[in-house]
Amino acid sequence: VELYGDVVLRFVEPSSDTEDLLPGFESVPDSEAGPKTSIDRIDHVVGNVWELLPVANYLTAITGFHEFAEFVAADVGTVESGLNSLVLASNDERVLLPLNEPTYGTKRQSQIQTYLEHAHGPGVQHIALHTGDIFE
Repeated sequence: VELYGDVVLRFVEPSSDTEDLLPGFESVPDSEAGPKTSIDRIDHVVGNVWELLPVANYLTAITGFHEFAEFVAADVGTVESGLNSLVLASNDERVLLPLNEPTYGTKRQSQIQTYLEHAHGPGVQHIALHTGDIFE
């Protein structure tokens, strides 16, 4: 499913057969997988877009996600720069999709606008991982 920019959401049903997971996907044997970590899942995937509401409305319509949190420039911005953010969540709130849009009229250009210009449009800004114990 196309989300925004060139970002695509793939619904994958977990199974023991990984051959058909993605075209060209090759499994890595456990012995080559690297050190064990306490990372247990993806916490959130942040997307930067030019206009927040059309993308949020589209995503809620196709995923059934609901609004989890909202932050406007007054909450997270400064006199120098700002952004607006809307966090969408799955029903169990284990999958979070924050969306950011730039704000305008501040002394400096919004970091979101800078991202959008350098990336030539909307895309994933970062993926955050969840762990129960970061020191483990």
